[in-house]
Amino acid sequence: MKDDDFKREDILEDLFTAKVVARISQKIEQEDFFEEFLFYARRLSNAKAGFAYILDDPKSLTLIATTIAQDSHLYEAFSKLDYETMMRILGVEAKILGSSEILSPFSALIAEYGSLDMLFIPLFAKREIFGALFLLREPGGSAKYFEKVTMLMEEVKPALENIATVRSLRELIIRDDTVDCFNRRYFDSQIMDEISRATRFSLPLSLVFFDIDNLKEVNSLYSHSAGSRMLFEIALRVKGGIRKIDKLCRYGGDEFCVILPETDVNGSIEVAERLRDLISRKPFLVSDTGGIKMTASFGVASFPLHADTKEELIIQADKAMQRIKVLGKNSISIADNIKG
Repeated sequence: MKDDDFKREDILEDLFTAKVVARISQKIEQEDFFEEFLFYARRLSNAKAGFAYILDDPKSLTLIATTIAQDSHLYEAFSKLDYETMMRILGVEAKILGSSEILSPFSALIAEYGSLDMLFIPLFAKREIFGALFLLREPGGSAKYFEKVTMLMEEVKPALENIATVRSLRELIIRDDTVDCFNRRYFDSQIMDEISRATRFSLPLSLVFFDIDNLKEVNSLYSHSAGSRMLFEIALRVKGGIRKIDKLCRYGGDEFCVILPETDVNGSIEVAERLRDLISRKPFLVSDTGGIKMTASFGVASFPLHADTKEELIIQADKAMQRIKVLGKNSISIADNIKG
């Protein structure tokens, strides 16, 4: 091959890279950004499969994009990866792992697909880890492809920084500072997205509404400040009793809602009972008051069993909760309007 041919190839590759960087950098929504980035990262690395993750909070890892079907065994394994496991087995240094180096929970599963290298690239924004990229490819030349992907990552890093900034600003808008959970604005948007997803993939979706019993008495006896601290402690317990894909939202006052994706009515009843027990089991504000026992009333409704619209699903869950408030509190009620 002549020198001119080498130069021509370099120019073509540079033009391709510039075009890809421009296309990825146009994406301002994090889902769109990671889908586009993963598409080209897989192409550059000749990978069989790719997975991109983001950190929803300092220690909550969420799979945001993948190149393989959701019903595959490989997807099932990678979708369960959590932050602690990633840190324990991989750390925060970019690396290439051969088949013999790949550790649980991936080693046995990857063996089903033959000998593979795993390219691991942590993603940083604002000098903090923002997510991670996994690429699985056949052995041979992995170092060259690894270098290409890491170079692409450096080129789109300014765009990733913008994504992180936008997400930080949105966090200020969608979170309730008093109880450190999502607010009503986020709930209204998220429930629509989850209903669309449940409809598209024929998945169940449930809402658990709950209202704190007798919170007004805490405000009267100990002050509204004590009531606010009470709500914060309650939200903290509830977040410890749900999955990372579930979303706790403050619906208003002392009323909360948990969005439960991929959960049918029986599963939502189990969640509601677990949360009811978590709230009632131990006293709150122990250091401030010596301890106050609290309970909550729960209402459960599921899509599409009880309703097929956002508005009706909310109404059915709220009605079920209000029924318990009247009948005696500290219990669970299920929506009774089953769609035909």
